[in-house]
Amino acid sequence: MTYSGIAKIMKEKNNNLSDHVVDLLSKYFGALLDLNILKSDEELVPFIDKTVKYFKDVIYYSSSDTKLLEKLEISSQNKGTFKDGVMYINNSLTSNMQMITLFHEFTHFLQKFEVEGKEQCIGVMQDYKWRLLMEAQTQNIAEMVYGHITGDYKEEELYASEDLRMLKGGYIRSNLRNYQMYDALLKKVCILLDMSLSEFIRMNFMGKDAMKMLEDRIISMYDEDVCDFIWQVLDVIYSADAIIYTGGGELVTEPLFLPSLVDNNKRNFSAKNQLIQTEQFDRMIIYLAQSNKSMQAKLESYEFKVKKEDVLKMMALDEELTYATHLENGVEYVYKAS
Repeated sequence: MTYSGIAKIMKEKNNNLSDHVVDLLSKYFGALLDLNILKSDEELVPFIDKTVKYFKDVIYYSSSDTKLLEKLEISSQNKGTFKDGVMYINNSLTSNMQMITLFHEFTHFLQKFEVEGKEQCIGVMQDYKWRLLMEAQTQNIAEMVYGHITGDYKEEELYASEDLRMLKGGYIRSNLRNYQMYDALLKKVCILLDMSLSEFIRMNFMGKDAMKMLEDRIISMYDEDVCDFIWQVLDVIYSADAIIYTGGGELVTEPLFLPSLVDNNKRNFSAKNQLIQTEQFDRMIIYLAQSNKSMQAKLESYEFKVKKEDVLKMMALDEELTYATHLENGVEYVYKAS
């Protein structure tokens, strides 16, 4: 199905959609086919039908419009949101980020589905479980589609951890313009599951089966305890980052209790340990990859390395994954990339 063909169908099914909306969204749909995220017209049609039925308009709003922010239940830091059929995009963003944000929020709209008893379901996320991975794949889709349409692709680069609301002294590798830390963790999960990023993205378009597909994959390769450990670590990282992003953690210097977005259990969290949490996750991946030579090769190619003595320590760890830390330039580290 061509871009012009998609646009024609959208206009025929809902003539109230503006030319601007039809142009952007038909290009988005065309890119999903071109990028092989959706593999056929038959897979695409239900998403077109959902759009023409429920999507109304795009509004570019001012982040200083406090009444609107209150109505939308978002902060001035938010880049955009979708509510009651209308896409709201922060007009203080650059033109490329406005388009990327629109594609990000539109992906949420397409991947969202209803399940009785579940508060929110988007892709692999159900009741907010696996939210970090869901957000990371959403941003990947948005930037892949944007690059495909405009030819403006971003090269992978290193980001200083302190620029991503993390403890100073670390680096995050990503080719995204937003959600770089989440992207780095998602790509490590894909390594852990011997799965391509495209496979993971496609999984998120599978509705209510998406979360089961993800968890079955983890459990088949490892076990339920590892599955539970991974999502709890990611949940703590996401919850902490959400608080810091909205300004709630700026003055926090002592350990506090951070409620999980998923189960509301209180977990001990220090304002400085977000980098340690990502290092803990890195360390677990290496620990599980010790017996898998092909996975080790992938880690090496991703410049995902640790010092030899650290690897030896990891191999000697007990089943509860406790570990010793070391000091480097006055900073306590669990793991540090070479």
